[in-house]
Amino acid sequence: MDQVKLALVHDFLFAYGGAERTLHALHELYPEAPIYTTFAYPEIVAAHFPKAAIITSPLQKHWLRQWPSLLINHMPQAVESFDLRGYDVVLSSSGAFSHGVITGPDTVHICYCHTPMRYGWDWHVEYLSERKVRNLPALLIANTAMSRLRLWDSLSAKRVDYWVANSQVVANRIRQYYRAESEIIHPPVNTEFFDFRSLGEIKEGTCAITVSRLKPYKKIDLIIQACRAVGLPLKIAGAGEDEPRLRKLAGSDGTVIFLGPISEEEKRTEIAGSRCFIFPADDDFGIAPVEALGLGVPVIAYKKGGALEYVKDSENGYFFKEQTVESLEEQLRRFVTDGVRMNRSDIRETAVSFGEAAFCQNITSFITSHAHAN
Repeated sequence: MDQVKLALVHDFLFAYGGAERTLHALHELYPEAPIYTTFAYPEIVAAHFPKAAIITSPLQKHWLRQWPSLLINHMPQAVESFDLRGYDVVLSSSGAFSHGVITGPDTVHICYCHTPMRYGWDWHVEYLSERKVRNLPALLIANTAMSRLRLWDSLSAKRVDYWVANSQVVANRIRQYYRAESEIIHPPVNTEFFDFRSLGEIKEGTCAITVSRLKPYKKIDLIIQACRAVGLPLKIAGAGEDEPRLRKLAGSDGTVIFLGPISEEEKRTEIAGSRCFIFPADDDFGIAPVEALGLGVPVIAYKKGGALEYVKDSENGYFFKEQTVESLEEQLRRFVTDGVRMNRSDIRETAVSFGEAAFCQNITSFITSHAHAN
């Protein structure tokens, strides 16, 4: 790979979530590779990519940059504007748009796909509902725009030479929407840092915890209502647009504590000292639950999406089958009564295979074996 000229492409850098953690791991593997992205917030770059060569699109100067959802219809043109001539390999990190870059016939385009554009496909109804698009004229405009976006998405997917999916559920979506096969390489989880053995003696926790962006589709409201019904204290780490509604739902009796945004060190300590981690979202993979497993903490998860690949029912956690308060409440009561079969050390072992070392080895091997395919 020493002689291969490689570029990284990412949708946008306005937050630091699971996709950005994966990009960071790729950047550390290929520090000389520039990162092309539609736009980047300076604070995100300074905090997480201070030495990276960041190349942005014209959207970097767009006045709507602070409201990314309003720029969706401009994203296709933005990613197509990148000049990627001269690269042997382009590795796109895509959760919506960056797979649509245009490369030359001699360039190998590998896409690490976090998911096909969910608000364009399986989540389009929920997406419009969350944004309160309900009257007929607005729905007609929104659906027309979304149809055009789906058409672009389908056509631009053909520009990818090789697909890598971050989970089985994403591989299924790639097959469904793009009619393409993919290799599965799970995203990197820092299981060395999220290791309860590095924290010394840990007292048995009494609270449940979740770590998430506070957005409607994350379903944090289910956790609040179910924990209150069971009488299980709850800590919520993270921030987002849904926080005011969630705080109102939580009440003021102190059984639900909002921690706000927390550092990695704080997250490790808070999760390790918790009784269980609750993961109610239909997520593509879910890094935070695997971090919890690395700390030996059981995970109560919705039985769909990426959680199917690391939660073992009644062993290192429990599944609830429906995304409802009643279904989650039932499994919380089961957990409170019966616990799980595995001890803390055994729970941790179920997370080790998702560590950063495994990701780096697998993605490097994949890129090396396909770098000269064209």
